[in-house]
Amino acid sequence: MGKRHAENIRRLIPEAQLIAVADADLARARQVAAELEIEHSYNTVEALVERKDIQAVAIVTPAKFHGAAIRACAHARKDIFCEKPLTLTVDEADEVLSLTAKAGVRLQPGHVRRYDPSHVRAKKRIEAGEIGDPVLTAQGWEVLQLLEKESRPLSEEHLDRIKAKAMDEWLRDARDGPAVRRELNRERREWVMNQAGGNSPFARTSAGRGS
Repeated sequence: MGKRHAENIRRLIPEAQLIAVADADLARARQVAAELEIEHSYNTVEALVERKDIQAVAIVTPAKFHGAAIRACAHARKDIFCEKPLTLTVDEADEVLSLTAKAGVRLQPGHVRRYDPSHVRAKKRIEAGEIGDPVLTAQGWEVLQLLEKESRPLSEEHLDRIKAKAMDEWLRDARDGPAVRRELNRERREWVMNQAGGNSPFARTSAGRGS
């Protein structure tokens, strides 16, 4: 995933310039740098953020290293995009949020689903009052893709098939074990909270400290 982020910055964002990449495996970092035709590669984030020409860093490490990487970037006064989850504990999340605020740097978690066209449309319909107040949501990526293709009203039979697909996907997620389930649930809780504007009791409970 880190390489994909680097590729996107290098090739798809004209306003951005990819300066360097870092990986604990320096050979891997050098390989990616060569493939993306950039000069600089490092084996630690601390070394990378010493560069004065870097304004922002994308953190795409395993989640257990997010906190340390955020701290290194904040101390170096670099803006930060960090893949989800921000940290593995609420206490560490509070710590890095306080640290980045004091450092005056921006920190954005990678909750990218809120920008998906289907999510944007759903949020607009909720805000317009077209479907009433959200009470409960069920979500699966396959279902979102299916709904995005629909341009006509759905029959009850069709909705039942969509619900069945959602349940099948949830069961597959569950079989992958607690770690995968927690990661997927973070994405879905954030989706619910964003759709509800943070005003739903369900969203607050699911996305807050009690989750």
